[in-house]
Amino acid sequence: MPGSSEQSIIVNVWVVSDGNQGELLDALVALFERLRRLEGFIDGQILEGVDRMLFVSYATMRSARDRDAAFEDSEVRATMRRIGGIAHPRPHAYTLARSFTPAASEPVASEPPAG
Repeated sequence: MPGSSEQSIIVNVWVVSDGNQGELLDALVALFERLRRLEGFIDGQILEGVDRMLFVSYATMRSARDRDAAFEDSEVRATMRRIGGIAHPRPHAYTLARSFTPAASEPVASEPPAG
């Protein structure tokens, strides 16, 4: 399958009603606590918008296959259903186009791994 060996980056933008931010954050933390125990999880972050109505979750999986397997996990599916009752997701999947580090550690932008 083309691209299956590339890292898969999942970015969700969550729109939440005022007053539900804490519940959403708790559910997202539960989701990442499960994801981090699954094969292929590399890293993840949860960002909160300054207006507190938007959240962004960002997860990197080793491959599209690992990502797909994670979303078949019963605990992940249940947590995603819970989150869907709290906020409206706008999910997207990405592959790395360019990566940057501080100038002192690497003088130029790095290309994604050839695949």
